Amino acid sequence: MNATASGAVERVFAQFLDLERLTRAARTTEQLAYSLVNDSQSLFGYRHAALVIAGKVRSVTGVSVIEPNAPFVAFVEHAVGQLLKLDLIKPARVVHMDSLSASVRDDWNSLSAPHVFWLPLQDRKGEVFGGLWLARDTPWSPAEQVLLAQLGDTCSHAWLALQPGKPWRLRFNRKRQAL
Repeated sequence: MNATASGAVERVFAQFLDLERLTRAARTTEQLAYSLVNDSQSLFGYRHAALVIAGKVRSVTGVSVIEPNAPFVAFVEHAVGQLLKLDLIKPARVVHMDSLSASVRDDWNSLSAPHVFWLPLQDRKGEVFGGLWLARDTPWSPAEQVLLAQLGDTCSHAWLALQPGKPWRLRFNRKRQAL
């Protein structure tokens, strides 16, 4: 590495590798869920993240117990349901507020940060079984989007390793997600 590229780039790379290591080190889905929404916050600078598995929020940044009827939880589940319905669930992408319904946009304005990245988690056949809703106050750079897509592969692999015998439980149910 040349002298001008060292420093910041090396720190980001080291932090990313450590994040992948932490993801692979999780021993339970609960540990992994916590790690996925909290451990990458310092690298990507998001205000909040929500892990959605099979259409339900399983973990939120800084929250130890998910309240299923909490406004933010309901909003994320509704927004992700619309991504599914609109066939925007994959690939990993920046989510534009105007691609979703007026009710989701209203909730987004009051409950979430303005710049969202959706990071789908996919099984071995490429089917989405969940994902991360990552929201922050600044736009996502192309370099961050590439890193997040790579991280999505690691997260998917780790989740499936911890829950290998239950793939049917992980699938999104399109009928349940109908809005």
